[in-house]
Amino acid sequence: MKALLVQPRVTGAHRFFAMQQSMPPMALGYLAAVLCSRDVETHILDLNVRDLNRTQFADFLAAGNFDLVGVSVNTETAGNSYLACRFAKAVRPDTVTVVGGPHVTFRAEEALASGVVDYVVLGEGEATLAELVDLLRGTTADPVAIAGLAFMLHGWGKIQNPF
Repeated sequence: MKALLVQPRVTGAHRFFAMQQSMPPMALGYLAAVLCSRDVETHILDLNVRDLNRTQFADFLAAGNFDLVGVSVNTETAGNSYLACRFAKAVRPDTVTVVGGPHVTFRAEEALASGVVDYVVLGEGEATLAELVDLLRGTTADPVAIAGLAFMLHGWGKIQNPF
């Protein structure tokens, strides 16, 4: 399994403040460590540092051939976060898209309604993401049993497990 974790670009008025306090996306580093411990080849892409345009981003996704794309979502990056998921699905429709972060922890329905998000990780995501990888590999059969996971069940409605 091959995964990409994305820190989306901050745009608009928030960009100035983000660049003033530019720090590596530590949360993605923690999640990458969890994925690596599950033998998942993991890459991190910070779009605030690597300034890719849309074509370059699509080419990056295509070249990477990722099975899972995880995207961090803060309120100021929500639009770009969903756009990253949209690109991942356009390049490879069977890519599993996962979002997490403060915004979607409280707005999971918004993320799932986007039509390009498969799973929402709620709260601290390390354990939830590890169990999701097991689910995707077929070693766990029931997504309802994964704490902190929200998803659509056969398009009928949102299932949100407590975290």
